[in-house]
Amino acid sequence: MIIALVAALFTTPHTSAQEAATSRVFGGECTYRRVKSLAAKAEDEFITVKAPMEILNINVLIAAGEPHLHVTLSADKGTFGGHLEKGCRVLYRAEITIAKFSGPALVRKPNKAGIPMLQPK
Repeated sequence: MIIALVAALFTTPHTSAQEAATSRVFGGECTYRRVKSLAAKAEDEFITVKAPMEILNINVLIAAGEPHLHVTLSADKGTFGGHLEKGCRVLYRAEITIAKFSGPALVRKPNKAGIPMLQPK
């Protein structure tokens, strides 16, 4: 189930190695979300990058069946990251290690300020 949730966020185009090497298809496409201001209430900005890039880091937490992913990517114009959104494409491969947490089940519940925080179920 955890693998299926992570795999659903990435899709791999069905191209041969020859097509990948010679086509005009981008090396990757990724939409991520980041906070764009210092306001008391978070304001999100959605950014889509279409370029060859490397996944430098990805942290995933799945609580109550809902994945929460932070990603760091590197492209020719620098390093960037944020919350990974559905629909990112991987051209060649994404090597992902998944570990199962053995503690109590976790869910996100709003704290007094209304911010969803991880808490035991």
